[in-house]
Amino acid sequence: MEMEVCNLSAAIMNEITEMTGVDVSEHQAHQWEEKAEDGEWSSAKGTAGGCANNPDTYARNPQFGTHFTVTEDSVEQDGKCTVIVAVLQKYRREMRTVGKDSLPIGFAVYQAAPYVNGAANADFLLHSKPTARTRVFINMREVTCRFRVEAGNYIILPCTFDPDCDGEFLLRIYVNGKLQATRLQ
Repeated sequence: MEMEVCNLSAAIMNEITEMTGVDVSEHQAHQWEEKAEDGEWSSAKGTAGGCANNPDTYARNPQFGTHFTVTEDSVEQDGKCTVIVAVLQKYRREMRTVGKDSLPIGFAVYQAAPYVNGAANADFLLHSKPTARTRVFINMREVTCRFRVEAGNYIILPCTFDPDCDGEFLLRIYVNGKLQATRLQ
């Protein structure tokens, strides 16, 4: 059996030039930043809150604070950042042998006030419209969404459809600007 792994990251622009023959300018090669964070939904730890249909538990999900900044040499000069967010379920294939399939997963992105340092509470999430989100919750290994937003602070909230579903995930964030990201408590 042979396995091929493809990991596209912001650091492979030289390889793309070699493969395609298309030259990428120096500033374009370094325009994308990425961040990866491991996370977990755990009913025992109280971090498996389910989707927004569960307003009493939704805020318990892991939350990640981000700050996006547009660089001066950005290709797009409209003051917005292009962001790609991906949530990948970990170890679910191995769990099929014990009858556990992939969980229906998704995520939502909320604009946060500049002074907010902690996780969003239930009231904020209940009364705020997501800036971006996955359209549906689906039991796939990975869900991804691409969107454009103004530079600023955002909260990314990965979740399962139902509360109390345990699982581990990898959150990946890509932005064509500067990126800061941290897990919120």
